[in-house]
Order: sequence, then structure tokens, then C-alpha cells
Amino acid sequence: MPKVSVILPCYNGARWIGKAIQSVLAQTYEDLELVIVDDGSTDNSKDIITSYLSDGRVHYIFQENRGFSAANNTGIKESSGDLIGFTGQDDLWMPNKLKVQINYLEKHKNIDVVHSNLYHIDSEGRITRKRNPKIPTNSSRDDIIKELFLRNFICIQTVIIKRRCFEKVGLLDERMISFSDHDLWVRVAGKFNIGYIDL
Repeated sequence: MPKVSVILPCYNGARWIGKAIQSVLAQTYEDLELVIVDDGSTDNSKDIITSYLSDGRVHYIFQENRGFSAANNTGIKESSGDLIGFTGQDDLWMPNKLKVQINYLEKHKNIDVVHSNLYHIDSEGRITRKRNPKIPTNSSRDDIIKELFLRNFICIQTVIIKRRCFEKVGLLDERMISFSDHDLWVRVAGKFNIGYIDL
């Protein structure tokens, strides 16, 4: 089974970062590395992250503050897995998230990116609502491209993507202050197949 690199950018995320790390390390799919990119935090994020470095799967990188896209790009460049996933400092993954998505990719060899729905939670971890992009699993590439031009229905925190996609279309555009992930999905959709799982 392929190794997964999980990219976790952090900026002053001390309040949440510990739980985010724990949710990745608790995955039932264990062949993973967690690349944490500290984008110039000035709080005690580093102290919290350092406490997890005894787990050999965790790698920590500190850089001067350059923003969301640059932090994710640093993580991609420094990672080693054939598959890449993303999470945020205030996000939690369900324990079987990776296993379900990797099983899907193993069964659908023509799919290069898989994403899913997600749940919004409050500060106590209670589910407040479900975000479902409502994209049929059998959408054609043309349908997906057309829909992506209208709205970004792919949540980066749910994505598992093959490394070769970045080798073909490039990384996140660091010149963009926002919506760089939307721009990336449009570029990816033009050359690769995207699948969806309703978790």
C-alpha cells in the first residue's frame, strides 16, 4: 500500500494543533508521515508540536511567515509519500478517513484525486452541520471542470492526491492571497480524474 504524506500548516495554532496532530496519528491507516510546517508562529505552537516528535512519522519545519499556499508548498516539497493529503491546525480527521480513501483509490486506478464531504464542529468538538458538495460520483471530467469554474466544491482538508499531479500542473500559486486551492483544482481537473466519496 502507498505511503501518504499529510501536510499540516500551522500559524499561531497552539489552541488546536495538538488535537489536529492526534487525529492524524490515530488513523487506522498507519503508513503515513505528518509534515508540519510552522509558518512563523509567535505563540507556543512549537512547544506543542515538539512534544510529538518522538513519533518518527512526525516532521517539523519552521519558516518565516509566507502564508497558506507557501506553507503547503513547503510541506509538499519536503514530503516523500506517493499520495498527499492536507489538514489544518483546527481540523480533525475521523480515524478511518485515510483507509477509506486509499481503498477507493486502489479500486479505482483511473482516479488521481479523491475528496469527500466534511462536518463542521464547534469549539467543543460537537457537529454543527454537514457540508456535502453534492457532486455525483460518476461526473465526467468535463462536468467537474464546468462546476469548478462556478464554485469550489473541493475542500482541501478532505483531499488525497497523487504526487504526480503536482509534477504535471505545479503547486499552489503563492501569489494568490486566497482561493489558491480552487485555482489548483481547476488545473488538476484539466488533466486528471477526480473522485468523490460521501463519508
